Amino acid sequence: MRNRLSPFSAVLAFVAAALQACSSAPPLDDASLVEIELASPEDMSRLESAWEIARRETFTGAGFPDGRGGSVDFSASEYDEYLAYKEQRPAFKISTSWKRDLPDWPVIRLEFQSSRVLFDPDLSSMPHIVFHRCGPTLDAERRLYGFGGYHDVMWRDRLLVAYQSTPRDAKAALEAEGRPQNYEVFFKYTYWNSDEGREAGGPVTLLPLPDDLCVSLERGQYAALSAVGEPLRIPREKVNELVGPVPRLLFPKDSAPAEAGAER
Repeated sequence: MRNRLSPFSAVLAFVAAALQACSSAPPLDDASLVEIELASPEDMSRLESAWEIARRETFTGAGFPDGRGGSVDFSASEYDEYLAYKEQRPAFKISTSWKRDLPDWPVIRLEFQSSRVLFDPDLSSMPHIVFHRCGPTLDAERRLYGFGGYHDVMWRDRLLVAYQSTPRDAKAALEAEGRPQNYEVFFKYTYWNSDEGREAGGPVTLLPLPDDLCVSLERGQYAALSAVGEPLRIPREKVNELVGPVPRLLFPKDSAPAEAGAER
């Protein structure tokens, strides 16, 4: 007599398999490092331009109360009018003074290439880049959350964010050109001695990375089902050379003493 799953068990097995498939992340085991360097002002300008394009492409419209019981509405094609409306109203201006107290973290530009379809526009969720200190497992204990958490990836000066055409263009280029595609990621190097504490506006002690840097793609429909793919491994010596000399004191950008500024 054959063992048969009960209808309830069969449904559970099907759901578990489906969730596992949905939460898998593309591996970077075929990826190769093209370049890793401190981001230049030109790089940061390209990144900001890419963000502005993404904000425009993902804008789906907005509405605001007009104070008279009605509303001021903007359609998806009225992004410029939406920006102008917000610019004219002080209530929409968000203070960024708190940023002046943050350490002047080094910003690193990482470029890699892969022959895989890493960002499939037909899947229900897009993966994102995460960073870990390399080890036997890439778990929460080794996660470098301070490096920025979730990172959107730039392809040909466009961000691969969800709900826009760029992932589809990247996939088509990979299939049509028959060669690896190059991707860029920007992140802040924030590995510091957090045990020492820090007063607002004060310096921190920037530390060298003790392990190689593992760069991975993560996808997760739900927190318990997030999955990290095989990483691209970057030697710690490359990273530490970029951000060196370390250890050293790192100050907020506008409050560094002259002798500390000379070290940077």
